[in-house]
Amino acid sequence: MTKFIALCAPGLEKFVAKELGQVSEVKIHDGMIMFEFSGKTEKLLEVKTADEILFLVKKLAGISRYKSSLTNIKHQIAKSNFTKFGPINSFSVKASYTGKIDYTAKDIIKVVKQGISKKYHWKCYEESKTLIHVIIRKKIALIGLSHNNNKIRLKKVPGSLKSSITHTLLKLADVSEGDVLLDPMCGAGTIPIKAALTGATCIGGDIGSLDIAKENSELMDTNVEFHYWDASDTNVPDNSVDKIVCNLPFGKQVKLPDGFFEKFIDEMIRVSKKESRWVFLTMQGDIIKKKAAEHGIKIIDCINIINSGLKCEILILDT
Repeated sequence: MTKFIALCAPGLEKFVAKELGQVSEVKIHDGMIMFEFSGKTEKLLEVKTADEILFLVKKLAGISRYKSSLTNIKHQIAKSNFTKFGPINSFSVKASYTGKIDYTAKDIIKVVKQGISKKYHWKCYEESKTLIHVIIRKKIALIGLSHNNNKIRLKKVPGSLKSSITHTLLKLADVSEGDVLLDPMCGAGTIPIKAALTGATCIGGDIGSLDIAKENSELMDTNVEFHYWDASDTNVPDNSVDKIVCNLPFGKQVKLPDGFFEKFIDEMIRVSKKESRWVFLTMQGDIIKKKAAEHGIKIIDCINIINSGLKCEILILDT
């Protein structure tokens, strides 16, 4: 049995565990799942709700918040066996941590490169297919390795979602072939583009430039209908949409007018079919839930997650 690490947004661990299916020795930490798997590793690449799937190279011992841990990481990296997971000629490095520490991700990356060069003669560059990832959590620290660092990467705009969260939202919406899906504030177009790959008819709109969304759609060879509009006043026909999936603005990059969400919900009611599903990622959950309740819209679930360091929630509603 080979040991692996699956990384995800904190709060979405159960969705990743469910998609992993028949694995053993499952241990769940904050935003991370450790497990054993005996099948073909290519099968794990089909898990879309995880940010990354990594081979577990080694658990790091004695890692604390203090800067002295950097020397410890360097020594343990130098003693780690990476070649047992396949041939390596080059590598890239990533570091992530939660909580307060007295050093940075850049500091960790620097000592990892030093530890690798001490033992091996590999080239280090960002485009390498081999990724070495040092992960530090409050109670555990690990070294992971991936040989799949060559995925198609969509262009982003401020507030763009990770692909893994996008896939989770679409799963919760139960998007399938034949559905008409609307993302009324689509940004870089990630949600309607990913949904279009399932065979859904997808519409995306935004008040800002849609150039990047259109470029991403061409990159993924999808046919998404894009519109420039105010999400509270779209040109979508009445009673025409099966699924609405949207990463609602958090008010960080875009200043929203007073009463926007109330008008937005009214517009979504207008365009939705009688039995439709809405899935929203938001920090304005109380406003949306109150407005939905006024119209008899059922709140199916509310899932708390951490997205890019911000506490927010996924709301699932049925009309």
